[in-house]
Amino acid sequence: MKDKWEAKIRSKLNSMKKRAVKKNIPIEIDFTWLKEKLNEGKCEVTGIPFKESNNNTRNGFSMSVDRIVPKDGYTRDNCQVVLTLLNLAKGEDTYEDLYIWAKAFIKKYETIL
Repeated sequence: MKDKWEAKIRSKLNSMKKRAVKKNIPIEIDFTWLKEKLNEGKCEVTGIPFKESNNNTRNGFSMSVDRIVPKDGYTRDNCQVVLTLLNLAKGEDTYEDLYIWAKAFIKKYETIL
């Protein structure tokens, strides 16, 4: 029986390699590194468990590899496995920028939700 993450890891690595070539950034992340990170089963920043869809579609709670400093590439010391939603919200910005946004979002919506 294949590991539950194997197909996801291979797909993610292929995407990362293509992106690294296109952006001319280094990539040293490999299958073993990513599998070890995914075996934890949760976002390295929030601690929220990943929820992978059965039909291979992306959702906000699926896994994503975040380049902490985007220009530094896919290196082990510059990457972490996070929620797709978190990575999309951060984009090319910093976690400090995301924190400012998150505080404003919470302030506006904490009484509504």
